Amino acid sequence: MLRSLVGSEMCIRDRLVDTLASCEVADEVTDLMDEFVCSACNAMERHLRCVQADVEKHRMSSHELRLEHFRGMYLTLGELQYKKERNLEEIDKKIAHTHMQQDLMMETLNPRAKEFAQAKKELMKVRDEMESQIEVINEKAVLQIEAFKPTEVLLLEAGKDFVHPVHELQQRNQARQQKLLQYHKLMSSEDGVLGDDDDGDDDGDDGAGSGGGGSPYRRSRGGFNVEAELRAIEAERENLQRSKLRSSGGDGGGAASKRVGFGLARELEPLPDLSLIHI
Repeated sequence: MLRSLVGSEMCIRDRLVDTLASCEVADEVTDLMDEFVCSACNAMERHLRCVQADVEKHRMSSHELRLEHFRGMYLTLGELQYKKERNLEEIDKKIAHTHMQQDLMMETLNPRAKEFAQAKKELMKVRDEMESQIEVINEKAVLQIEAFKPTEVLLLEAGKDFVHPVHELQQRNQARQQKLLQYHKLMSSEDGVLGDDDDGDDDGDDGAGSGGGGSPYRRSRGGFNVEAELRAIEAERENLQRSKLRSSGGDGGGAASKRVGFGLARELEPLPDLSLIHI
């Protein structure tokens, strides 16, 4: 009985020793697995950080490229719209000039009034087409601005400093306007000097005052001066009205008025060349 108890106790002791050894081995294996998993996680974290940095770098470069693309597109559209608007202003001046000449031809019963009416009709067609093109360009510019807004927000969040193409276009247009005003001011001063010289030559040739045959229509060095032409037409119209009042006493006066009218028609500038208008 005693032997059996001693044998059982020794057997249990051996099993406990084996169990303790197994636990120690399992603990060591667990520590090794934990170290392996931790090192793998750290390596993956470092790799993900590198990938995230590369993605952010490529994303910023993509947004910067989108900014350059939008800038080129928007500035090109703005420059084209600016030129077409200036061209539209010139067409409006030519329409006003043609309308004034048509009215003057109708008052003097000159058959060339139909030619000026046809020219004005053609100019109105060109003007309508120009307005439609400007509207299309404006719509494209608005769509470009709307498409650029997400990139603009991301660039601002990233702290990227840049000049918005809309503001840059406004600055360019202001610079163009200032340059154009300076050019017009210079041309006006040169036209004044040339006008004084022409007046002196006319006075020397005619030897008379306002009754001379000098044409009031001027041309500047830069080409046709529409404002001076309109003022000259108004002056001729007033002279024509005064001549009509003076000649209202008889038929001879009417014939003289006709001669004045047709003489004025010969001094008028030719019809505007529609082929010179760039659409």
